[in-house]
Amino acid sequence: MRKKLVLVLRILLWLLPVSVLASAILAEEYFTQKEELAVAGRYLIEGDLESASEVYSQLRGSFWAGEEALAGEAIVQCLRGKPVFRDAPIHVETLRAFPGNLLLIQSFQNGKFSACLSLAELLSPSAPKGLAALFKASALVELNRFDEAEEAWTAVSASRRESWFGERLRSVRLRLGDSTRAFVYDRRGAPLGVVNSEGSFEPDSPIDLGLLYSKPVKRAINDVAAGGIRLSIDSDLTSVAQNALSGYRGTIVMLEPGTGEILAAVSDSRSLQRSSFPAFEQLREPASISKLITTTASLRAGLDADAEIAEMSCSGAERYHGGVLYCAYRAGPLGGLDRAMAVSCNIAFANLGVQIGRSRLLSELRRFGFDREATDSIEFGRVEGAVRNERELADLSIGLEATSITPLHAALIAATFANHGKMPEPRVVHASDGLLGLSPSVFEAGEGRAVIDAKMTAICVGAMEAVTRFGGTGYNLAPAGFTFAMKTGTASDGRTGYHTNYIGFFPLSDPKVAFCVRVTHQRTSSRVRRATVKVMRKLFQSLDELFKSRTF
Repeated sequence: MRKKLVLVLRILLWLLPVSVLASAILAEEYFTQKEELAVAGRYLIEGDLESASEVYSQLRGSFWAGEEALAGEAIVQCLRGKPVFRDAPIHVETLRAFPGNLLLIQSFQNGKFSACLSLAELLSPSAPKGLAALFKASALVELNRFDEAEEAWTAVSASRRESWFGERLRSVRLRLGDSTRAFVYDRRGAPLGVVNSEGSFEPDSPIDLGLLYSKPVKRAINDVAAGGIRLSIDSDLTSVAQNALSGYRGTIVMLEPGTGEILAAVSDSRSLQRSSFPAFEQLREPASISKLITTTASLRAGLDADAEIAEMSCSGAERYHGGVLYCAYRAGPLGGLDRAMAVSCNIAFANLGVQIGRSRLLSELRRFGFDREATDSIEFGRVEGAVRNERELADLSIGLEATSITPLHAALIAATFANHGKMPEPRVVHASDGLLGLSPSVFEAGEGRAVIDAKMTAICVGAMEAVTRFGGTGYNLAPAGFTFAMKTGTASDGRTGYHTNYIGFFPLSDPKVAFCVRVTHQRTSSRVRRATVKVMRKLFQSLDELFKSRTF
């Protein structure tokens, strides 16, 4: 008996290293396969279905990972938009090992509604209560399978119906039918209204989105055959602009510098009665915002604008051949470009214009879009009348008498300085979308037209920053920490009184919005400047609060 016991112990001692080695090998295989499953899961999230399928195929017969590999293959098939048929259901706990919620969201947002539907059916036993049913109903709506969507809606839990996603689906379901052709959303997916079967737009936004009634937007809406469309409009920015302008005649335009998308374009009701869309059509003298163009023209001509102005002094008036030009402010020694731009000295920029001459200045204005042919009811600035002497050339240099501009064009000029010297094309449509407005396919924007080089841009932006500092005409307009660059301009005509054009962009380090604020129909220059300051302060205060509460 003792001999047998010793023999058994010897065998066990002999087998121990083998057992340890086998356990180590099995453990290594287990952890390797689990790591491969994790890699395949990342492929799923990244949308690399080929790589994910390859990993799952290799692991299909594995003791450790076979069940998860089969589930992964089923998910791949769903994401390819194919229904999955299996003799035996996949274990619920196995499905829960996958990022099902994220995959549902991704497939729906990417407009892959067949994939979302298949995935929702597969994940229904494992997804949080009612979530898969909500995605299933939503996907069926997007696929125009409305009867099946109504049946799927009955399986959606009460809490899911009350979520923002559920509310969106409910509101769309209520408006579906023969009378609705398409749904219209703003840039961020907020509902604006529907296009009925006759092609007419029926708004349901709580704010007055005047841009919706411009000809370019009307045409874009009418061109939607079915589904949804996202316009460039940002409802929040539009509301902020309307509130800022409240009580004054005028127009505010805001657009995205890099894409040219028109985020807001609002005008007072009286201006809208006189023009179908003042933001695109109302021509007024640009005034001192033209000093930016005169600066770039002088730089292109080889002048050092800063050095030239440093030698100048403003006495409040200067005589040119043909007459005297006056300055609203006797600035004395100007010191350089930044101070001249900050105090908006007429004489400094008139002198630059006279030095470079009429031909170069007109050429520069046209580089910035003046005399460009109107497109799609969008007017650009014009050069009006002949420039016959130095005095008239001085006016051209400071944006008076000889030129006119629309608010949209003025905002595009601001966007050029914010967009590294490239002027974007104005756009009113952001993306095509589904019926629910939750799966945008964003239209690619062009790079914009190169107008000025990087050196000119940096010089002018520095001068625009000076406008916002102490002593500048744009000082004390914004809350602390709200960084921006701008140029102010004030002019008048005999019919409509005084008006302003204040243009610029913000934030300074990473421009998101370029703007033009135009206030009109004031009796004196001091009144119109006071009115514009009130509008600007209200606008910037609201924008500061908005940008702190949401991402752009």
